[in-house]
Amino acid sequence: AASLHAARQAIVLLRNDNKTLPFTPTKRLALIGRAVNDSSAYTGNYNGPLCADGTVRCWPSLCQYARAYLKTEVACHDDVDDLEGAVKAAKAAEQVVLVVDNALDGGGEGHDRLRIGLEAGQKVLAHAVLGVGVPCALVMINGGIIAIDELKDEAPAVVEAF
Repeated sequence: AASLHAARQAIVLLRNDNKTLPFTPTKRLALIGRAVNDSSAYTGNYNGPLCADGTVRCWPSLCQYARAYLKTEVACHDDVDDLEGAVKAAKAAEQVVLVVDNALDGGGEGHDRLRIGLEAGQKVLAHAVLGVGVPCALVMINGGIIAIDELKDEAPAVVEAF
């Protein structure tokens, strides 16, 4: 219980233009980003195992959680190379959660990263989805800093979820 409380307290709303957040729970939602189906990405790249057995099987992905608990249509798109599919999902939604992460950037305990920016595929995906114009929250999930200079003015809402 203490860990969950601490995690909730660590989430920071960095931007919320035009009262983009909170989203309306009954509107069609699209979850887009390579980590929306990957529970192992949710602690960034500085972490130990999430579950007692050393795996992530006990922790639902964002898509699993949203589909189980939200009373609305939820579309999930995790292929950063499929821009057409991501844009299609965003256009069909009434609100979008766009997830970016640094779980695969080479950093981690005892390993320094060479850059703090998002990798190219995530940036291209983010620009394409944000360009659709649907209310969107950019959610950063990371174990180290992520530079979003190219996206900070484009995203109407930005959440740092560490």
